Amino acid sequence: MANRASNAILQFRRIKPFIPGPPCRHAQLSISHIHRSMATRMEPSQVKYKYVEEVERLEYYVPGGYHPVMIGDELCAGRYLIAHKLGFDRSATTWLAEDRRQSRLVALKISTAESAEQTHEIQILPQLARTETKLLRKAIVQNLLDSFTFSGPNGSHRCLVTDAARISIHEAKEAAHPFEAFPVTLDEVTIEHVEMLGKLPSRWWSKWEKRTNWFDEDGHKNVKETHHQWHSNSTMNWNQRFTEYIQNPRERMGFDTFPTEQKDAFCDMMKLMLVLEPSKRATTEDIVECEWMQRWGLLEMQRVRDATLKSS
Repeated sequence: MANRASNAILQFRRIKPFIPGPPCRHAQLSISHIHRSMATRMEPSQVKYKYVEEVERLEYYVPGGYHPVMIGDELCAGRYLIAHKLGFDRSATTWLAEDRRQSRLVALKISTAESAEQTHEIQILPQLARTETKLLRKAIVQNLLDSFTFSGPNGSHRCLVTDAARISIHEAKEAAHPFEAFPVTLDEVTIEHVEMLGKLPSRWWSKWEKRTNWFDEDGHKNVKETHHQWHSNSTMNWNQRFTEYIQNPRERMGFDTFPTEQKDAFCDMMKLMLVLEPSKRATTEDIVECEWMQRWGLLEMQRVRDATLKSS
């Protein structure tokens, strides 16, 4: 993510040099009465949207709801440059941004308009930061770097600026297989690579001392009898994996599945990139010129770009 964010920031820097504007409205960090009576209530959406996986509820982009944010947007008089989306919840969206005054990456949590005056984080986080303790766990408490309010098409929003954190313990736990108490070993990862991509380059293959437990010297699956309890000689080819991990989930979520012609072209493109030998992998130019990008990928990208420009 850091590399993608850095590339995005460099791109926007060329387009938008930092020119400080008028000061933004900073919120007070003292513990004060929260004026709930001034809060804006979210209006019901007149449009019904189709569910999009891993995306916030689009019908919340209404007066009282989320503030519309796009990559490259600037907040707080140009100080914060939006580089990447980090996540969302019912009352806010969170974005990776560059603090152009401090030259560092930060996270911006932008509230819905209806919750702008109902959050207690702006009071709680500074108190936690001032707590005198030598316990290491204090380091995992979010550090509130800045806060301000701004107005947009859907109302007034509060923005909390914190350190750009990594994945939470809860997210890591939820992403793990429920019955795997220990992470996979390097051998298990390598087995997956060989099953999917073929025999490793010779200079790596010879250094994998345990390879004969699962493969013969040609890279074909040949599991030793002592390992049959955990591994079989069966493998999943490209078509099986595509069906299991792409087609079936899309069908369950009600999305269109890939027709055969497009699926074959997509798999051919992935095979160009997923080559174990770095010098033999496809270049960016190779991928842009491949069948899937020319017939489907680039056309879809242009369609999204046109729709974005039309709505802005």
